[in-house]
Amino acid sequence: MSYRTACDGEVYISRTLRETLEARNIGTQELYDAIELLTLPTDQSFLKAEIDLGRIIGTEGVVQAPIISLNDATSYAYRAETRHPSRVVTGMIGAETSIFSLMGFCRSNKDPDMRSYMLIGAHIGTLSPPEIWDSKKFPTKSEFDNALAYWQKNAFVYDGGWMSDIFTTTQRHVLEDAESPWA
Repeated sequence: MSYRTACDGEVYISRTLRETLEARNIGTQELYDAIELLTLPTDQSFLKAEIDLGRIIGTEGVVQAPIISLNDATSYAYRAETRHPSRVVTGMIGAETSIFSLMGFCRSNKDPDMRSYMLIGAHIGTLSPPEIWDSKKFPTKSEFDNALAYWQKNAFVYDGGWMSDIFTTTQRHVLEDAESPWA
C-alpha cells in the first residue's frame, strides 16, 4: 500500500519498519502525517528528512551522555532492528519534540520521473549520524570520525520494551565485532 506525499510522490512502508514502529509504540498517525508533509528528493538520492508536525509527538530517543573514548567501558543494548549493539543510557528522558524523521530509498532508478520511495526508517526526533559499526555508511575516514565523535557524546535512551538487556563493552570492541575497516 502506498501513501501520497506533499509533492504528489508515493511512499511505501516496509514490513520491517511497520514491525519496528509497532515494537516502539510509535503511532501510525504521526507517520502518515509526516508522509503527507514530505517532499521527496528530485535526484532519487537516499531520503533523510526531518518533518516538523507542529505539535509535540513524543521525546527524543537520543540524548547527550557522558563523553567516552574508544576504550571506555559503557552501557550497550541491541535495538530491535540492529545486528550490532547501540550505546544506551538509563535514567534520562529526551527533550519533547515535534519532529518525525524519515529515511528511505528510491524504488526505481530507471525512470527519472518516478517519485516513489520505500521507507526503511522512521522515528520520533531528529536525525543522528549512522552508528559507528555500520561501516558501509562511511565511505571516508572523516565521515566515520564525525560519527564516532557524535556517538562518544550521545546515546540512545534505554527502553527495555524494544531493546535487549543492557551489557557493558567498549566502542573498540563493537567495531571489532562488526569487522569495521575503521577498528
